[in-house]
Amino acid sequence: MNELISVIVTVHSVKKYLKKCLESIVSQTHRALEIIIVDDGSPDNSAKIYSEYARRDERIKIIRQRNKGVAAARNAGLAAATGKYVHFIDGDDYLAGKDYYVKMLTAALKAGSDITVSGFRWQAKRKTIGTKRLKTVKEMPGKIKVMNEYPAVWRYLFNKSFLDFQRIRFDQVLRGAGGEDSIFALQALYFANKLTLVPETVYFYRKNPNSICNTKCLKRIKQLESNNVYAQKKLYKFAETYQFSLANLNRWFVPEHLMTAR
Repeated sequence: MNELISVIVTVHSVKKYLKKCLESIVSQTHRALEIIIVDDGSPDNSAKIYSEYARRDERIKIIRQRNKGVAAARNAGLAAATGKYVHFIDGDDYLAGKDYYVKMLTAALKAGSDITVSGFRWQAKRKTIGTKRLKTVKEMPGKIKVMNEYPAVWRYLFNKSFLDFQRIRFDQVLRGAGGEDSIFALQALYFANKLTLVPETVYFYRKNPNSICNTKCLKRIKQLESNNVYAQKKLYKFAETYQFSLANLNRWFVPEHLMTAR
């Protein structure tokens, strides 16, 4: 199994967590990795950490850009990616297990799926979400059910040629964070031939108190709300265009604690 996976790591103010994130990637038993670190104008000392890893591991590539937001950072990573598959990781998260990519890739190749789905550990809720058995989903209601568990793209291993053929990229109208994952995920899930859900794979999603989704800063709260309103309209427009229902889609656009933080 020599298929190359492009792992796109977005970095912005994650110095406290970045070492654990990178260590979980470089220690994977699947060695055919292209690790693309996109520094989105991070104001902290994250560069010192990832530069040290890059000196020790030739698989690591570094892209630096002024702060444009996570959507632009991920698109920059996609533009540089050469792997057959692509996976997005936020710099404050990590992979729980050294065989994460072995299990994901094995399932992807066996099923021929455009998207392979892992479980994840949600630190804030202290629970693990995922399937207990290998499972294939083809119909849109089932895809919406998977998306409802949490609409983040870091849960998915994407076939890169599929993303390119469908021209699926992150919406850079969204300058900060909020909404970019749900738009990308819905488009990808709709066009995917099928999803393969893989048991015993865990992406550890950390609740970073410095992230925009956990902020109490009024300016950033307004930005998040604006982004999510924009995303909601775009999701429903997409569903209308392709004539499927979003009636069962969860409303996870603006976390409740942000709405009460005014």
